[in-house]
Order: sequence, then C-alpha cells, then structure tokens
Amino acid sequence: MTPWANFMDHLLPDVPGCVPAMAVIALRHAAREFCERTKVWDVWLDPQNTFSGTVEYDFEIDRTQEVVKLLQATLAGAPLAILSVNDLPADWNEGGHCPRGVFTQDRRTFNLLPKMADGLEIRTRVALKPSITATGVEDSIFSQYAEDICTGAKARLMRSPKKPYTDNALALLRRDTFGGRCDAVARQVEKSFSRTPRRTTAVFF
Repeated sequence: MTPWANFMDHLLPDVPGCVPAMAVIALRHAAREFCERTKVWDVWLDPQNTFSGTVEYDFEIDRTQEVVKLLQATLAGAPLAILSVNDLPADWNEGGHCPRGVFTQDRRTFNLLPKMADGLEIRTRVALKPSITATGVEDSIFSQYAEDICTGAKARLMRSPKKPYTDNALALLRRDTFGGRCDAVARQVEKSFSRTPRRTTAVFF
C-alpha cells in the first residue's frame, strides 16, 4: 500500500498553499473515480467454501477497499455465469427456479444460485477501488497511475473557491485530461492490456 503522502511531490507544486488534509481528500476522490471508471485494479479474492442452504456470501475484502464490479467467478474450478437482477425471476429468493450463477446487488455481498451443498470452493474476481477511509492505494496503481490520479485531484482542488490555487479554466483543462486518461486506460483494460489479476489477502481492523 502506498500512502497518500507519496503523491504530494506530484501534486502540491501545482496547488501552492494547499493544506495536506485537503490534498488527501482530493487524492482519495480522484483515485476512487479513476479505479471505478477504468476497472484497472482487479484481483482474485481468497477462495471461500459454500454452506448448505446459503445463497449470500461476503466479498472478502478489507475496510480500505470497495468492490466496483463482479468480473468473474468459479465453483469447484468451473466457470459461473455473472448474472444481473434482470436475469432472475421475481421469486428468486423464495425458492423459484433460477439460472445457475452469481450476482451482487450491493457490491458488499454476492449471491450464489441455486443453493449449493457444503464445502464447494467458490472464487470471485472483482474490480476494486479505495474506500472513502483508505489511507493510500495499491502499490501498482501508484507506480503506473500516480500522475493521472494527481491530475484528477488538481482539477478538484482548483475548483475550490477563494484559494491561492483557484483557477477554474485550468481546473476544466485538468478535468478533461483526467477524463481522457480514464477512458484510455479503460480501453486498455478491456483489451486485457492491464496486469494479470492477482490474488489478494484481506486484512481486517
């Protein structure tokens, strides 16, 4: 994990007088938006075992992470379909006939349908973003995209009224640049240009 302080050399020279607390807030929002729009931070979570009669399972992530999208899943090594609520009958949670697969409604938990027996291994691959309380970003995100995230943070800070660094015209330019980079990286990720999804271990506080 790379702390927000490591971004400051990229950020503060362009926003003179910005206090670190404001800079951290802007960086956190920019990192969250960058990861959500690009899906560049994707991981295979630790495997879980199914429980008889259970359809709802937690995503095993820590409090510094949030799920953006459920990308892939396997059950006992076999691929599972990624479903949406629109794929399900109205009585799916009352024992109605359901397609086989997984879906998430709140991005904190996921549902496995139909109910399975005990002890089958289920694995999920997800796109992540830093949580609103995150103290930094994944090292690989910093190493590859620190400048992009700082561009988004600068755009946000420069829109702040009556600050030494207030500059609405430059904020708009930075915002356009940030949006363009988000779109470009998203296209790269979609073409599997991004790094191979890695396994992550959740840490709870």
